[in-house]
Amino acid sequence: MASKKLLELMNRGIARELQVSIQYIWQHVLVTGINGVVVEGIFKDIAIIEMKHAEEIAERLASILLRQLEKRQKK
Repeated sequence: MASKKLLELMNRGIARELQVSIQYIWQHVLVTGINGVVVEGIFKDIAIIEMKHAEEIAERLASILLRQLEKRQKK
């Protein structure tokens, strides 16, 4: 069974990845000037990568929680 600490850290990881993703999306949307053309796509790409990280952690967390639930139901 996963510890409370592990579950807490995974939830924090998901939150952090989403937070960073939102920051990069805003940078993508708000970037201006001649240099903006160069980096706006980069910001968007990084935001998508961060969203995928959040998804990966969430899938692992869901898997752990489902296994724990199944074990409890068998008892």
